[in-house]
Amino acid sequence: MPSDRQLTWAHINARTRKQLRGSATVLAIALFSLGSAQAVVIDSGRGQGNTRAPKDDPGWNNIGTIEYMTGVYLGNHWVLTAWHVGSKPIELGGKRYEPVGRYVRTQARTSEKYLADLILFQVREKPDLPPINIVSKPVEVGQWVLMIGNGRDRNPPRQAWNEAWQIVHPNQAVYSGYTSGGNHSLRWGTNRVAAIELLAPTSEEVVTRSFATSFDIALPTPHEAQASSGDSGGPVFTKNEDGEWELAGIMTTVANHPNQPRNLLAYGNATYAADLHSYRDFIVETVKTMPDRDKDGVLDIHDNCPRKKNPEQQDSNGDGVGDACEEPPETENKK
Repeated sequence: MPSDRQLTWAHINARTRKQLRGSATVLAIALFSLGSAQAVVIDSGRGQGNTRAPKDDPGWNNIGTIEYMTGVYLGNHWVLTAWHVGSKPIELGGKRYEPVGRYVRTQARTSEKYLADLILFQVREKPDLPPINIVSKPVEVGQWVLMIGNGRDRNPPRQAWNEAWQIVHPNQAVYSGYTSGGNHSLRWGTNRVAAIELLAPTSEEVVTRSFATSFDIALPTPHEAQASSGDSGGPVFTKNEDGEWELAGIMTTVANHPNQPRNLLAYGNATYAADLHSYRDFIVETVKTMPDRDKDGVLDIHDNCPRKKNPEQQDSNGDGVGDACEEPPETENKK
């Protein structure tokens, strides 16, 4: 979904809403607008910290940047991110990993009719990183989470606004929060699960089973975090009963107050994350596979043209793209 597009519940027609209510709880978002999620802005300190792995590391090195967005390396060449981020090169630990063909990707489905805002794609070179485990149980309301993403830094001073989003004295405030800065940083923060079993619509075709956190001023966590409008794909981790980190969500959308400017982050905003427990079977089965989409006997990760059969892998110009995937050169008509 384009980062400058904001969607509301009105984008899902009445018939669709009726169908969705039969399968899961739909979050009442009459007071919010949905936009693509960016990454984490934290309330602690001046908001500039947490740019290195936390002491209790859930898998920091597996989190990479996709342009100015975020993705998670799961293992076996597979990367998980939001569908609207797309399959693009991912940078992990300062190294760039190229995807296997632009169209070699797998999108999750919420139902037979609706897609989810989640995709998996493979990278050609295999990063030397451990696998990431997906949650085996759904998250619960009140459960602590750790969020990581490549979002904009926030400006330090807290501000107060009236209903028209004009700066006012704190005693006159309807909303309060921060403005976002111009730089992007991979950063982690914390929060609690505020709502579960949600369906987050981001278009008439894409509806994602989700859970949500809330940017809370009254009961904050030590590094209270909120995703901001702009990009997506950042992971949300939780701990299982054995105290081990598991990947529970992928940040996809944010919910803002009415008419909230895009460069502001206000208390009461919500972050939506795709509920990976709902898509666990799809993710686990996909990560196990090493596909050969064109059935030519050459695995996609080694195939220089994974969309068309080319078992001989002919590459006449040596550019890394098989002849089968390149347009034949134009020839001049001779007189």
